[in-house]
Amino acid sequence: MTPPPELIDDAIAEILLRVSPDEPAHLVRASLISKPWHHLLTDPAFLCRYRTFHRTPPLLGVFHDFFASEPFSRFVPTTAASLFP
Repeated sequence: MTPPPELIDDAIAEILLRVSPDEPAHLVRASLISKPWHHLLTDPAFLCRYRTFHRTPPLLGVFHDFFASEPFSRFVPTTAASLFP
């Protein structure tokens, strides 16, 4: 049995272009799949197309002082992505 044909870079780019900006962890995980995917996702041309396609960048979270007595702010994520997959 022959292996399935590999996806061409243009098809992969079109698929990844449509990943929702509401969950940025999906793009991070996709960039960890292989070196070609990482290069594709970090390419300035792809990032420009992604921003143009989705218009507004996602808000990942905010730093908030819960108590004035704490020496540091806590990061409050705004996405549903888990910090620990």
